[in-house]
Amino acid sequence: MVERAPAEDLTTSVLTVRLQGAREAINRTRLAFLIATIASLSIFITEWNAYLSWYRRFPLKEIFPGNPVTDEVIRKVLQQYVESRVITISLLGIHVGVSDLAVLGTLALFVCSIWLFFSIRRENHAIGSLLMDTLEASQEVRKYVYYGISSFLVFATSTYIDDPISTLDKKKREQVLDKPQSFASRFLRFALATLFVLPALISISTIVFDILSVYVLQAAFAYPHEPLGLKVLGIHYSIRLLIMELVGIGFFIPTAYLCAKILRFLDSISRIVREYSQGLQ
Repeated sequence: MVERAPAEDLTTSVLTVRLQGAREAINRTRLAFLIATIASLSIFITEWNAYLSWYRRFPLKEIFPGNPVTDEVIRKVLQQYVESRVITISLLGIHVGVSDLAVLGTLALFVCSIWLFFSIRRENHAIGSLLMDTLEASQEVRKYVYYGISSFLVFATSTYIDDPISTLDKKKREQVLDKPQSFASRFLRFALATLFVLPALISISTIVFDILSVYVLQAAFAYPHEPLGLKVLGIHYSIRLLIMELVGIGFFIPTAYLCAKILRFLDSISRIVREYSQGLQ
């Protein structure tokens, strides 16, 4: 006959498993956020190098100095400029040029947003369901759950206080906690929110830069260095450009939607953890 564990031990084991599941969900969100941020910044830096970098002025020069040393330096700079317009993923042997980012870049950011969305969704549901199920539990159980979750959280905070703990006096600490949210704290939360919507921001900037590179900015690899425009591109390539931008917009719209949902999940986690902590003694 199989012996059954006492109810208290069973409850403790279930809480431990669910708490571990919530922690793993938090770790998955961190990883997805890290990958989305790296991908976004990689695309933005490549665009910056291609269209806004100081090195862009060298291929646009009409005449170079006659000094052989200076000419050799300029050749090296031009080579670095050309290489900086390409994202290289050495592990996969993939090279993506800046001219293809309107499609491939927005696609990659859309995939990153999907992963981040479902990761933070799982985190929110795991934490929210655990907090709801233990809301009427004893103080010992609630403290076990609260500190087990809050100690793992990084982006979702239970307070707006960003000052270090510099005293062990509880009364002084409570006075700090009672202070209203400062401007610096609001700015930091805004900066954090910007990071979570970075895939959407970079997606739309990629499309804008792609259009500007054809119709507004000087052409670095054509002579004379006038904007390419419809006359140079012709109907065929203009239609191709239009299709690429529409595809990019098609990826940008769901990416922006997912980023908005991600922010809601992040804010909800902070709210429910803060609400749960109010009943602790």
